[in-house]
Amino acid sequence: MPWGRSKTLPVVEASGKPYAMGRMIGKKCRSKAIAYRKGIADSIKHSTGVEWPLAARKAKESTCPTLRSSTLISVEEIKGYAEGAGLPFEEMFALCCHELLSPLGFKGCTDMAVSGDVTQDGVVLAAHNEDWSSDALETVVLLHAKPAGKPEFFSTSYAGLLPSCGMNSSGISLTGNALSPNDTRLGIPKIFPVRKVLEARRIGEALESALPADRASSYTTSALTRTGRYTPSKARPPIAAGYMRSTGTSSIRTTT
Repeated sequence: MPWGRSKTLPVVEASGKPYAMGRMIGKKCRSKAIAYRKGIADSIKHSTGVEWPLAARKAKESTCPTLRSSTLISVEEIKGYAEGAGLPFEEMFALCCHELLSPLGFKGCTDMAVSGDVTQDGVVLAAHNEDWSSDALETVVLLHAKPAGKPEFFSTSYAGLLPSCGMNSSGISLTGNALSPNDTRLGIPKIFPVRKVLEARRIGEALESALPADRASSYTTSALTRTGRYTPSKARPPIAAGYMRSTGTSSIRTTT
């Protein structure tokens, strides 16, 4: 059901090391995690015929071995989240790679970016339209996270676990949209590099985070910053990267 104009997102505050921060988020978002899990389970059953317990087990068994050390921080955060929510880890992990469980993938969302040299007040603008099931609307929160030793960030997030778009204290914004993949393979689920972009201090770091060579499925990530310059580097196949330059701004747009 669509929200009225006065409806606002609940704000969830969390901080600390990955496990502790995840536990804090999970404890505050338990009811939303249960609701989001049901929506994803129904979606997977509809698209693949696979029941949720089997899908969750397959996701963990097939995906966990592909994760690199750079993504294990996110795994610790999910473990803490599961502990805080009182829900099985493999199910919370599966929520972070559910697009790998559908052979057709998911397609949606729209990003827009406007550089400061064409806006009235010289401000860089980034916008994101979230195309997803209205059933999931009540699971969305505004997460204000302060990870230990990293930039703090705000993000719209499903159940506090899956970021959709956001910005961090280093001046980097994140938006993205799903594509229909034609090369789905075992690898790092898209939500892991997306999450790492929110911890980037520089645009180059955001690019590196967004483009792991062993990524599992197609996704478009857009990151912008108000200051600094970025010199593009060649991405590895099958990943292509595009760059937009303007005075006083830098941005990246990556597509797998």
